[in-house]
Amino acid sequence: MNNTRAYTVREGDTCIRIAQRQLGSARGIEAIHRLNNLGPTPHRLRAGAVLQLPLSVRDEVVPAARLTSLHNRVESYTPERHDGRLNEALERGHRVNTHAESGAAVTFLDESRISLEEQTLVVIFGENATAASLRSQPDQATLLTGALRTHLGALVGRPPARIATPGSTIDTAGDSRISVDSARMTRLASHRGQSNMVARRRRVTVPEGFGVRVREGERPGPVRPLPLAPRFEGDASPPQIVGPEQSGRLDFGWVPEAREGVPAPSEWRVQLARDPSFVNLALDLRQPAATPRVTRDGLSPGDYYLRVIAVDAEGMESVPSAVRQLRLRAFALGPAVSSSGTSTLRAPEGFGCRIAGTREAFSASIEVPRRVQTGVECAPEGSTEESNTVTLEATLPPEVSPPPPVVVEAPPPPPPPPPPLPPRVRGTLGLEAGAVLMLGDYQRDVQGYNLGAGARLVGALRLVGPLFLSAGAGQWIFPATAQGSPLAGVVEGSAGLRLRFGHFDGLSPFVDLQGGVVATGAQILPSVSATAGLEHGLGDAVSVGGFVRYFHVFAPASLASGDAPMVSAGLSVTLRLPTRGR
Repeated sequence: MNNTRAYTVREGDTCIRIAQRQLGSARGIEAIHRLNNLGPTPHRLRAGAVLQLPLSVRDEVVPAARLTSLHNRVESYTPERHDGRLNEALERGHRVNTHAESGAAVTFLDESRISLEEQTLVVIFGENATAASLRSQPDQATLLTGALRTHLGALVGRPPARIATPGSTIDTAGDSRISVDSARMTRLASHRGQSNMVARRRRVTVPEGFGVRVREGERPGPVRPLPLAPRFEGDASPPQIVGPEQSGRLDFGWVPEAREGVPAPSEWRVQLARDPSFVNLALDLRQPAATPRVTRDGLSPGDYYLRVIAVDAEGMESVPSAVRQLRLRAFALGPAVSSSGTSTLRAPEGFGCRIAGTREAFSASIEVPRRVQTGVECAPEGSTEESNTVTLEATLPPEVSPPPPVVVEAPPPPPPPPPPLPPRVRGTLGLEAGAVLMLGDYQRDVQGYNLGAGARLVGALRLVGPLFLSAGAGQWIFPATAQGSPLAGVVEGSAGLRLRFGHFDGLSPFVDLQGGVVATGAQILPSVSATAGLEHGLGDAVSVGGFVRYFHVFAPASLASGDAPMVSAGLSVTLRLPTRGR
């Protein structure tokens, strides 16, 4: 029984739209991909093409995203840490981490894609497709460190992708590069389409070809043009042909572009990849702007893709240059034929060869003399263009020995996982309790208030960096020692600023400067205070320590008692308020 039906693609159709409109659920996108050979995402559907659709959609959960490409060492946290797997399902809150000289690509449910560069950590915040329709809100990821590229240029009509970074939120409707460095500086370069950045309640629009920077806790800087991408010299290069035990050579030059008002490049970033999406990088190097050429030997046979990126003095990257493809092919030399003194040379697949200088037709195999330096010309099958031929000079050995056995060594142990990011304290709530010593002469000598005790609650909310807004309230009790003096109590309320340094889970010194009022008896009087303390974290949520505080109550001239200075010391306990993200 045939469980599928045919559907003719209309103008503007995408896989997700077809799943919603024809199958009634975004879950149908998995079946569309399974029944049709559409190639890598994002899929560009051609109007008039015929797709096979299922008659019904199975009751299955479609993941928020999948790990659709990976190179070298890539780890997934789902939530347990393990080596990433191709097409691995990623749910909300899962993480992907690339190590040195590694890369990965994550494709979301609507076929939007992000490419992760080396040493990058990303948290996935997309939604599963479990309802009858896909939510209109954009898929979201959080970039904690490293760099990624968004790829949405081919997806018409979808909402922007949202990427959060430390200190900013970015909505991008096209192709862009977003990075976070060790100083927690976010860089946004809009390569195709418009992007928006929001930081510290300020929103800036970044048009195509422009970029912006922002440091955590600050507002975005000015929007500036990106450097211009260079262009390669000459036409596309013909394929290279190499002989047995030989390697290819990379030798490309490019021409810088300049325009008034556009920053000049300070360096070039050269990327040579084994795939057109530039996830599997064979070369990723930076060189001075004065050297617009790259030369490398030792390339093994295969297909390579080269692009060059201009980088300005602020670390902003241009749109990548046009991609130049390098095709490197190798021919094989058969065993020597002793009777004729020749060996058989087999051309690479798709090529024909002949002895250099002859007018013979190109052939998939030719006989070449041994112990003689022989020129060989090779060209793609069906080519009559002389410029497409490549001449190789090689001294052919008398016979071909079998290759040595391959010794497989055990891989080195994996490096330890990256250290977790330190928790960011958004706010605190603490209790300070201890003894208080009265320093005022009148209060000590006449009223007999010497030594007391008390406690106060102190709350703090981060403003920027180590600076907090703080507020407190408490009560101090003084038993009287002079005859006839009653038990005295001071109720206070104050607010001010707090500087808190270090990490919450380690040593954390703090300083408070506050002003407020006190109530003592029937009097309401102004006061100021200064507090210094040192606490040590007991995990991510609690820290304990000690404090010393100077407290001064101002009295009007009409009061005989005068001002009342006090100093207190004791223990403090502080709780960290819940923090969104890490």
